[in-house]
Amino acid sequence: MGIGLGIDVFDCAVPTRLARHGVALAPEPDARFRVDLAKGRYEDSDEPIAEGCPCEACRRHSRAYLHYLARAKELTGSRLLTLHNLTYARPDRGSAGSDTFGEVQCSSEGDAGGTGTLGNLNRHIRLLLSAAAVATTACFASAPSATAAGEAFYGVSVLQTPSPAEFQTMSRGGVDTVRLPIYWEVIERTPGARAWSRYDALFAATATAGVEVLPILHLSPSWMNANVQRPPLGRPEDLEAWTRFAADFAARYGSGGTFWTLNPTIPARPLTAYQIWNEPNLRFFWGGKPNPKGYMRLLRAARAGLQQGDPAAQVVSGGLFREPRRGTGVSAVKFLDRMYRQPGARAAIDAVGLHPYASRPKGVVDAIAASRRVMRARKDAKAPVWVTEFGWAVAGLGLRGSPVRATPRQQAQRLKRTYRLLKARTDLRVKRAFWFSWRDFDSDPNAEEFWIYHMGLFDSAGNPRPAWNAFSAAAGGIP
Repeated sequence: MGIGLGIDVFDCAVPTRLARHGVALAPEPDARFRVDLAKGRYEDSDEPIAEGCPCEACRRHSRAYLHYLARAKELTGSRLLTLHNLTYARPDRGSAGSDTFGEVQCSSEGDAGGTGTLGNLNRHIRLLLSAAAVATTACFASAPSATAAGEAFYGVSVLQTPSPAEFQTMSRGGVDTVRLPIYWEVIERTPGARAWSRYDALFAATATAGVEVLPILHLSPSWMNANVQRPPLGRPEDLEAWTRFAADFAARYGSGGTFWTLNPTIPARPLTAYQIWNEPNLRFFWGGKPNPKGYMRLLRAARAGLQQGDPAAQVVSGGLFREPRRGTGVSAVKFLDRMYRQPGARAAIDAVGLHPYASRPKGVVDAIAASRRVMRARKDAKAPVWVTEFGWAVAGLGLRGSPVRATPRQQAQRLKRTYRLLKARTDLRVKRAFWFSWRDFDSDPNAEEFWIYHMGLFDSAGNPRPAWNAFSAAAGGIP
């Protein structure tokens, strides 16, 4: 009615105010034409906000991705929901969201994109929104990244999935690469059915922040093995399913992956390397007695799938724990030597993963040197080493007996010293080093957790420790 009376400018804060709270306008009358995307029911929804809506949020993203951004209070989510709400509630829409009014009532002035007053206004709104979108995207895309400036080296491993804001903090602080666990069952909850929404949101957040990802393909789905730590080696069809999963994962997130082509507004940062399993030389993570021969079967099958999905995919072997306690596993050097005895081992491994935990920085270097001697003896001297975990604990149950205990100040000093030694010892060919961990495990505040959950650069509440300043200084970032 207002348009018919000649009103061509409307001032309303509803679209932006709703967007700030994670709410989108939608054709759902029972919910007052609103969708609260912060609610948990949308965590796994692959649907757009509104079918047929031409906005960027609906064309490019699922409700699950927008839910993730809303819960993390990420600015990108507010921007996308604002674009949607303005599109859905634009003044030239008729009742119940139809375009009839714009087509009929405004015909004398041209359509919404014509030369009349309303057409000019809509063009002006679109230009402003486009400029805002470009500015916002540029703000995120320009987050500093050492990968862009030179070869990536400084990384962090995580215990829990960081928020988009944490990925931004990583980028500013000099983190080149974040090591993230990828759980097969999250993607394939039932055999043959893929659901990508949760990891789509994750890779959108890391790419927007400008942080590279080293994924760890780890754990079997519970519908395959009751003990999910046990690898998919029980039956031939299990290993075939593992290969297909690896192929589909690389085809989606690797070079030229479908995720990047379907989301051109997200800065493309495809995966280049994949780590296969975690600490396979330990009983706990192998789900039984460690088996180097079985591990190489698993790795070769994963490599075949990854390179089917992305021929450029590189494979990092599972990080080997230095010296397990008696009865809990096989030492890193013994396990590595037995890996190399398997046919085609050198060709299958592009980088050797190590977890050289030690009481002092020199011990970390000594552990790497011991594994490097095995590699030279097995004629694989040129292969790089990726230290995918190292660190020191500052609190937690059993800290007194931990071989990697430290005070917060000692933790920072040892971090600084270790990175300096790894950069200096070029003969060890360490190409990347990941601190474990990014942040302490966030669980029951009334329960005292084991010391392994208290090795973070940040405590569980997100407060930085001195080690975060030491990390940023070493990596050339801003804490």
